[in-house]
Amino acid sequence: MADTQAYTELFERYRSDIESALREWVERAPPSLVGMMSAQMGWQDEQGQPAAGPTPPRLHGTTCLLACEALGGDHRPALPAAAAMELLQSLFLVHED
Repeated sequence: MADTQAYTELFERYRSDIESALREWVERAPPSLVGMMSAQMGWQDEQGQPAAGPTPPRLHGTTCLLACEALGGDHRPALPAAAAMELLQSLFLVHED
């Protein structure tokens, strides 16, 4: 059980930073794509209503930020890269379906 809590804390460490960076990217998308992208990110349901429950753990973005931190850096300059990794992962999932 302690391992699960440690992983949860690890992913929560960067969640708000990654979500903010993702929202900045999505807001810059063409208006016709914002709804679809918001649903894919887990922020909205199919009707455009706020999604119930937590967003995905953002594994790829978190890994990027952890690597930056492990190399002795501040994670904040790597946020655009972390957001890009999450957007690419979502793209892969859409095309995989």
